Amino acid sequence: WSGTRSDSNDGSLIQEYVVLEYRDGDVYVSLSHLDLITVLSPGAAEKVETLDVITGKSTFTQGTIRKRRARYMARLRVREKIRKQLVNLHGMYAQRTSVDRAPFEVDEEAERQFFSACEFSLTADQQEATRHIFHDMSERRSPMDRLLCGDVGIGKTEVAIRAAFRAVRAGKQV
Repeated sequence: WSGTRSDSNDGSLIQEYVVLEYRDGDVYVSLSHLDLITVLSPGAAEKVETLDVITGKSTFTQGTIRKRRARYMARLRVREKIRKQLVNLHGMYAQRTSVDRAPFEVDEEAERQFFSACEFSLTADQQEATRHIFHDMSERRSPMDRLLCGDVGIGKTEVAIRAAFRAVRAGKQV
């Protein structure tokens, strides 16, 4: 930067600007926009040999070119890995949706007896989770894809045991 400058727009309002010096001209930044300017550390400022141009086409040292190329190549490798993962995910989801299974049979009387023998009664949230899981098991023809989450001691096992009971009663492996 080369200092500050005062200027008036229409003669009545005087505004202060910070003057940034570039190779092909100066840029005036209003003091109200100082947050847009990043200050170089003293060590970095000493390494500046030539001024950048306003258009952004500046001169680079050989070291900076290597670093930029390395970052560019790393980004390319990451993009390629992400692309491969997306292709794998797409294939996996396509395969999953093509699988057709028979819905699980429901034995309401056996379930009622089993559930009444359980030590804990379900909370409202557990009942809702169980209802959704049972719907997926007994109404849908595609494999279930659910994740049951909860803190320690919330009762995930209670919900899982009920779902396992329905699966075993339908002759499935748990």
